[in-house]
Amino acid sequence: MKKSVLFLCKGNSARSQMAEALLRHHAGDKFAVFSAGTHPEPVDTRALIALNNFGVSIENLHPKCVTAFDDTAFDFVIALYDKSSKNHNPFTAEHEQIAWHFEDPKRRHGMQPFEATLKEINERLKMFLLIQAKTERKNDQ
Repeated sequence: MKKSVLFLCKGNSARSQMAEALLRHHAGDKFAVFSAGTHPEPVDTRALIALNNFGVSIENLHPKCVTAFDDTAFDFVIALYDKSSKNHNPFTAEHEQIAWHFEDPKRRHGMQPFEATLKEINERLKMFLLIQAKTERKNDQ
């Protein structure tokens, strides 16, 4: 059975969209992947361009409000706020909650911040997948 992951940020317009697309790309066969925002905005075109340039599908990426998942239980809720954010994760402790702090690339100009954030999220996801694989092997023993 696939584990479920929700990536959460304020606008669901860059970081969480990139994380959703990357995890689907790397392990969509093992994880049901979603993203949402506390205050959704249109997906930033630069995030889509960065994903496309990275070779990751941008199909079906669109902003979603976190309230759309009120009745959904996730195995992992991963918040992608920057450290200065005042946003809070609305999910309760019944979910495994993880906070990954990434500065919002929309606060900076040009494509470079999006490409850098995409690479940083990709590296963090590789670590997450490695840990999940080790945990799964340990549980199988």
